[in-house]
Amino acid sequence: MKKPIPKFKGSITMGLFIPFNQEEWRRHVATLEGNEVEVVCKKYRAYKSRSNEQNSYYWSVIVRILSDDLGYTDEEVHEILKFKFLTDVREYVFEREGQKETKLFNVPLTTTNLTTQRFEDYLSNIRTWASRELSIYIPQPNETNFDY
Repeated sequence: MKKPIPKFKGSITMGLFIPFNQEEWRRHVATLEGNEVEVVCKKYRAYKSRSNEQNSYYWSVIVRILSDDLGYTDEEVHEILKFKFLTDVREYVFEREGQKETKLFNVPLTTTNLTTQRFEDYLSNIRTWASRELSIYIPQPNETNFDY
């Protein structure tokens, strides 16, 4: 069985990686001496991404109920919900014949990178909207028999 590859958290200071646990970092790097290595550096996310359970509930309960009631496909409902509840206004600059023109666009965000809290807010907003605007009841995760 392969030993898991360790991950190290730290900060970047003046272009240098400073590991939080410097001793452990030194020990690990010493085991790699003379080898070609791959280094991946990405911004650390302090919050967990949406959970698999949240995602299953979203697709199997929320999206399915709305699809069935509204007559759209699951993917169409997903796109509608993203546009309604997860849009971000982005500014784009266009250059035409030497003239710069700025336009604002509503761009739907992806649900993939939402934190668990932000995804729950998204789900709650959809349930409230469906109830108030469409008279469609969507059960809470603990109110459904769906096993996710």
